[in-house]
Amino acid sequence: MKNRRIVALFIVSMLILACNFPSVTVNGVDPLAAGASPTSPSASALPATVAPVPLSTSTIPLASPNGQPLNCRSGPGTGWSVIVILNPGQTAEIVGKTPDGSWWYVKNPFLQGNFCWISAAYTNTSGNLGGVPLAAIPPTVVLPTAVPAAVVVTDVSVSVSPNKIGVPGCMGPIQPSTISATITTNGAIKLQYHFETDQNGSLPSHGVKFLGAGSRNVSDSFTPPLTAGTYQVQLFIDGMNLKGMDAVATYKITC
Repeated sequence: MKNRRIVALFIVSMLILACNFPSVTVNGVDPLAAGASPTSPSASALPATVAPVPLSTSTIPLASPNGQPLNCRSGPGTGWSVIVILNPGQTAEIVGKTPDGSWWYVKNPFLQGNFCWISAAYTNTSGNLGGVPLAAIPPTVVLPTAVPAAVVVTDVSVSVSPNKIGVPGCMGPIQPSTISATITTNGAIKLQYHFETDQNGSLPSHGVKFLGAGSRNVSDSFTPPLTAGTYQVQLFIDGMNLKGMDAVATYKITC
């Protein structure tokens, strides 16, 4: 009985001592006061929520069509050929611009190492546009100016009237003969022409003006000497080659 009293007194003494021990704190927080388990004193030291670290926004400048398919051209202008078409939702990295900023020079998203130009007015952009450099604008392709075809004589025909002259004894006066010609050109031009005859030589030169492509009739006259034979008359036009055309006519004198 005495021993039991001693044990009881020992237990009471230990409880009194335990109540006087200082409490343990973690980072200024009493875990027991916060309701935490004594076996995990650090649990209440963590904040209730941890703010997520925001993802960094890409600074790469990008462009995409703002509603309609967009032509990506070989140069900054609608006169340049179309290399590829960007559809809404497709993006292209911007690598340059025109001095006025009206056109973007972008990487062709469909072909590595290839570039093309898109109109800035029809794009949505993102990223750092402040660092976009000026791009070298390709030289304008100058197509050769079509040289109008030279205006030339395209056809002639010559006739002489009468083409048969018969005079008994080759004596007596005769009426002059008429040389007629039709000249055709492929455009407006002013020509100088003359006729030559085997008997009379060169006849006087004349001018004829064409207001456009077409044909003009010209003529001249001469009186051949009455010498029996067959002779030629020929048309000549300054600066024109009439080879292969009907530029010669004949007449015959009989006695």
